[in-house]
Amino acid sequence: MTAIESLIAVKAQVLAATIHRLLRR
Repeated sequence: MTAIESLIAVKAQVLAATIHRLLRR
């Protein structure tokens, strides 16, 4: 389950970064 958790964490970070970028705009 480590790989899945890592993938979820990466996806969550990418999503958070995208949302922040959109909000900053």
